[in-house]
Parts: sequence; structure tokens; C-alpha cells
Amino acid sequence: MNMAYSSQRSYGIIVNADSLRVYNSVFVIRAFETTLKIIRLNVKMLCDKEGCGKRNYVQRVINNLPTVFTIALQWENNETSCDIFSTVAALETEICISAICRYEGDSLYTKYRLVSMACSHGDQYNCIAYENSRWVRYFGSEKEVIGDWKSVVNIFVTHDNIRPEILFFESARQRGQVVSGQRDLGKSRKISPSQIMEMNPSEVQEVRKFEEIDQKLEPELSDSNTEESEEKLLNATSVSALDMILKSLWKISVFLSDFLRNYVQEAQHNLTDDESVLPQDILRIFLLDNLSLTTHPLEANGVSKLFLNILELLPRWNSHFKVNEVAKTNCVRCKTDRAYSGECSFGLIINANSLRVFKSALVIYTFATTLKIIRLNAKMLCEKEGCGKRNYVQHMINKLPSVFTIAFEWENNETGKEIFDTISVLATKIDIRKIYKYEGDSPYTKYRLVSMVCSHGDGYNCVAYENNGWVRHFRSEKEVIGDWDGVLNKFRELYIRPEILFFENTRQEGY
Repeated sequence: MNMAYSSQRSYGIIVNADSLRVYNSVFVIRAFETTLKIIRLNVKMLCDKEGCGKRNYVQRVINNLPTVFTIALQWENNETSCDIFSTVAALETEICISAICRYEGDSLYTKYRLVSMACSHGDQYNCIAYENSRWVRYFGSEKEVIGDWKSVVNIFVTHDNIRPEILFFESARQRGQVVSGQRDLGKSRKISPSQIMEMNPSEVQEVRKFEEIDQKLEPELSDSNTEESEEKLLNATSVSALDMILKSLWKISVFLSDFLRNYVQEAQHNLTDDESVLPQDILRIFLLDNLSLTTHPLEANGVSKLFLNILELLPRWNSHFKVNEVAKTNCVRCKTDRAYSGECSFGLIINANSLRVFKSALVIYTFATTLKIIRLNAKMLCEKEGCGKRNYVQHMINKLPSVFTIAFEWENNETGKEIFDTISVLATKIDIRKIYKYEGDSPYTKYRLVSMVCSHGDGYNCVAYENNGWVRHFRSEKEVIGDWDGVLNKFRELYIRPEILFFENTRQEGY
């Protein structure tokens, strides 16, 4: 459902200085306007349709450019010199307003330049302004020549913690300037897709909580024949998912070698007396006997839950997939540090729509960085009495998993374009240090994608890397795809959705 809200007047935007510092400094986002856009993306709106109440991302549109664009920074007023420096270091003297809001007007002059700032300085205020090709500071009745912008950033720290509070950006057109080749845009004024948030608020969903995977679908069918037919269909889907999970696991060298070395000798004696049974079949028989695939049919995105159930039945091997994570916060208000008890998981669960929005709309080109920013949405309340400030969380690990797993949650109503826009974010290689703060001593922090479990209609596929190329396994068939671009095109063509991605540590492959 599309919803357009009444126009809202303001005199610029108000940004929390702490958010600016965290997004720019921690996540290495160097463009100031991109940082502003990400911060504003965190503010969602409830769908007004009766019975819905979904929180959605908001697309902000303007059609008239202000002469002056104002940015106000909100401070806690207890920041250290380092905090202030990290915040002002994120600022830039030139911005493009079309990178902050979607601009639907016809003016070419979307660039703005910082001309002055109102800054707090103890109990007084200063004005820092750009005059005669240099920056100057006014305080009391005095005037101090600062020089270039780098000197401005330094003065915020060296002069008793000056904090910029209001920034005035003037349109380049007002100053008779043409910024970065704007005259050449007269022939083609189309804004680059990389500068526009191409999304619909009703189509972009917020990240689901992990607990939603545990909810079971219990269809109530009055006709017994229909119920029996539906049960068989769901059972077949579950078995298809199981087969493709196993197919994907066999592509992981550390899992295969451990299984062949240890499990077969024990399980074969218990499960079958037929020595001709293949190791893959031994594990499959064991899991079919111990998983309730008929009485607990798969729900939407339920393949992730099935995978976790498999790991629970294989305690000797699930250690290869475990991620032991510690969360730490530093309250920007009361300066209280807190480390939370370690949390064990088997990788990440990411909403596919969030992945598409953060990557495509915000022009963040690194898959691992996109994952880290999505996780940043979850803040924690400071537990110190009387504080209650919501703070960003630093996720830390000190031991690397052999296999790093990423599960995607889909709405299952995506168009072919939406599927392609989502999967085009993926990368076949990641560095886990870009997702977590790694405090271990292993130099092997790189991982390579080896296999994927994918939903396809009522069944499942396994897409894996074999013999220097990608292949697709479905039912008992095998299709050679080729390179990674071929994989992306195949997903778009057949509406295939990757649901579980298995990345193996490159050390396991002798890299």
C-alpha cells in the first residue's frame, strides 16, 4: 500500500552528533550526505492501513530547493575531545542535497557549500565563517583567522571543546558558482540512480526478529482429503529442503572431511548393515528418522529453522558453524561501559528487503559493510538508573568459525527485479572483520561462498561452486551455470531466492 503524507515544513534537518560519529567513524562511510541519509533512514513510520501497523522506511521527497540548507547537531554536552574531533571530522564543506532527499524539481543546482557555523564554546557562542578564501572565528568582539578546513577541525579540539551546533550551507548558484561540471548536465539532467532512493515505503519491510522463525504454521482445513493432500505437499517440500541443505553441506570441505573421518564409522553400524550405502545416504537416513518433517511442515523462511534442527542433531559438527559473540556498549550520555554476556549463534539472519534498501538506496558497495550497518539498527538501552539512553552496540568475536552462515528472510512476493536487486548485493568473498570486531590472533579472516540453499516455487535448489564454476542442483538433476553473473541472471529468470549462504574460511581450502 502506497501512502503519501502531507507535506512537512522545516528549516533543515536535526541530527544527533553521536549518530553522525558512529555511522561515519565506525562504519567507514566517508560521504557526509550519505551518512545523513542513513541516519534519517532509521526513522520509520507505521502503516496507517487498519490492521497493518507495519513500520516502514520513508522516502523523503522535495521539489523546491532552499536557498540555504541548515543542519543542526544535537550534543550530549559531555563529549570528550576525541568524541568532538570524531564528529566534526565527519563534516564536509560541500554537499549535494539530492543525495539526502529525493529531488523531483528541475533545477541543476543541487550542490551547497558550507558558509558559516554557530558553535557553542563553554557558556558562550562563536561564529566560524568562510571569508576571503579562508576560515575565521568570531568570539566576543574579536576575530581570529583559522585558515583551511583541516585547521577548523583541529580548533574544535584545541579550543576547550568547541561544538558546532548549526551549519549553514548556501546554494552554489547564489554564489555564482558551478560545482563539479554542473554546466555539462544541461544536456542530460537525469539524476544517477546511485543518488536516488528507488524504493516504495510499503514494499520495504523492517528487519524481522530471530524469534519469528520459531513460529509454526498450523493450517486449519475442513476437508479431510484436502488436508491429506496438503500434508503430502508440505512433507515433500520439507524433504526437498533437507536434501538441498545436505547437498550444500557436502560442498563444505571441513564438514565433509570430519564426517567421513568420524561419523560414518559410528553411524553405519547403527543405521544399516548394507556396506554399499553411501555416506551421504547414511546421514540422510539418520536425519529423516529424527526430524519431524511431516508433523512440522516448513513455514515461510523455515529452511533456516530446519538447518538449526539438523545442527542440534549433529553436536560434534555444529561447532564448525558456531559464532560466539560479545556485545559491548559505551553510553554517550553517562559514559558507562557495559559488556553483555556472550551469545552463541550459527551466523546471521538478515531481512532481504533491508539488504536491498541499505545497499541499493544508500550506495554502499561492500556486502560486509552493508551487513554491519543493518545490524546497527538494533540499539540497547543504558541500564544505569536514570539514564535510559539508547546506544549503538559493538559486536565482538575472538574465535573464527570454520563456516560463516548467513540466512535471508523473504516476503515471498518479490518481483524478479526485486530479487535481482537483492542478490546483486551479494559477494562471493567476505572479510569477517568488516562485520565483527575481531580480537583473535588468526590472520585467516577471509571467507569464500561455497554453496547456497535456495527456494524455488514449492521446492528447493542447491547452488554450489564446483570445478571452478557454479552449478545448480534441483531434484536429481544438475545444471551447469558458469560464472557469478550467470548465477544472478538465473535467480532473476527463475525467481529463485537464496535462503542460506555458506561461507567457508579460506584456510580450510589451503588459500
